[in-house]
Amino acid sequence: MLCLDVQTRWNSTYLMLEAAEKFEKAFRRMESEDYNFLSYFDDGHMGPPKATEWETVRVFVKFLEMFYEATTRFSGSLYVTANTSFLEICDLQTELIMLSESTNTCLKSMAINMRTKYDKYWGSLDRMNLFMLIAVVLDPRSKLGLLSFHLKKIHDEFRAEELVSNVRQVLADLYEEYNATFGSTTSTPVSQPPPISRSMNVSDGKHETKWFKEWYRASSTMGSNITKTEVDRYLSNACEALSESFDLLT
Repeated sequence: MLCLDVQTRWNSTYLMLEAAEKFEKAFRRMESEDYNFLSYFDDGHMGPPKATEWETVRVFVKFLEMFYEATTRFSGSLYVTANTSFLEICDLQTELIMLSESTNTCLKSMAINMRTKYDKYWGSLDRMNLFMLIAVVLDPRSKLGLLSFHLKKIHDEFRAEELVSNVRQVLADLYEEYNATFGSTTSTPVSQPPPISRSMNVSDGKHETKWFKEWYRASSTMGSNITKTEVDRYLSNACEALSESFDLLT
């Protein structure tokens, strides 16, 4: 079904173009056979879309699709989104960096303009809300490993390690505050080698799987740690296996 563009809703532009592209042949046939269709352009409208314009449509659809899908996942209300929000942002930044060097001048221009807007809000690690990063760490399938891996993809290694250290410290401080109010004693130190689980049971179509697979391929077995608190024990234990039936809330 075709839909109309709404100037105040950018996602309507994507939906309109994505639907219209499927009817390219129909539009071309209408141009040659439907007088009423052609008469519409007699009132000063630009004219039926040309072949080069359909190519531009395909470029726009591909470009806007990643933002539309990310927005859809961000706004989900029937599933957990806090643990993947930062990863979505990393994905968008990676794509914008790549597209800003595209040989397609139209696509490159759009990507550069959007990257400028992106950097205004998300480009500086100093302005990053640490609780977005803590949400990634609290996912028992990833913990600090996945966060560190994706931070190093979009920032230099030193700044990435510094931010990971800050996240770990904030997490420890939060636990200490909670433990002081509701807990009892500090947990007993335990030495444990924490191998990363490699079990994969999720279909390739799951967007979330991509982040984990990329990290699993690049990660190596971590060394042993001496745990001092429950936070340390959580971070040093093996990550949960990635499974389609995994529920972050249980």
